[in-house]
Amino acid sequence: MVEITTVEGILNRCIAGLEQDQPVRKALDPDSAEKIDAFIQVLIETKTLKKPFTIVSLSWFMYLFS
Repeated sequence: MVEITTVEGILNRCIAGLEQDQPVRKALDPDSAEKIDAFIQVLIETKTLKKPFTIVSLSWFMYLFS
């Protein structure tokens, strides 16, 4: 099944997934939670175009193994 989405949609899903268990993670493993918070911030800055990024296509790779 092929799904079509936007870069913003992918970033939103990544952010939501990482934020999902952050309260528990902060209680159990504050160091990891802090690193994840920093990465979430990078994703937010990328989504809002405050941080530059490059898209790399893996379509040729998917073709080789389909």
